[in-house]
Amino acid sequence: MGGGFDLARGVVARTLAPAYLIEVAAPEYLEGRSRVAAPSDLAEMDGIVVQSLTRACRAKADAQRRTGRAGNLSE
Repeated sequence: MGGGFDLARGVVARTLAPAYLIEVAAPEYLEGRSRVAAPSDLAEMDGIVVQSLTRACRAKADAQRRTGRAGNLSE
């Protein structure tokens, strides 16, 4: 299942919905810290988690991921 969860025998894991994560940080926050090379490196950093994005933001994030172009999701 991932995420460190052990499932009891007979329990089935299914995807309910995708989880979108957009990580951002101010240059000042990153100054003097090790470069993030893997998602697990984020565990060492402070953060704010937003439960969900609007449908329009998710669609824009999906499009940016497909094209490899970053941008401002609020535009």
